[in-house]
Amino acid sequence: MVLLCILASIFLVSIISLVGIITLSIKDNLVHKMLFCLIGFSAGALFGTAFLHILPESLENNKSETVFFYIVPGIIAFFLMERYLHWRHCHEDGGCRTHAFTYLNLVGWIS
Repeated sequence: MVLLCILASIFLVSIISLVGIITLSIKDNLVHKMLFCLIGFSAGALFGTAFLHILPESLENNKSETVFFYIVPGIIAFFLMERYLHWRHCHEDGGCRTHAFTYLNLVGWIS
């Protein structure tokens, strides 16, 4: 029984590793359509991790007023910084200049 579970898990991991090859075979216009949904999914996964795992743990160790005092202004501050700094992704062939994303990363790392 254990050997069957081991073989099944190896097969499953091997099938999952083929996702990269399948992605390369998809047409560019379909990838661009899917990319918008996948970015939203990844952002939702990050928010879900933050609010379902990290937030309850911080509520156990601190008062709820203190936790929400830091969370809500933090979300608003990063939203306003992103809107003010106009972050965008660069695909230019020439040299891409530094965009605001690097500054947002630095501010997030420091705080």
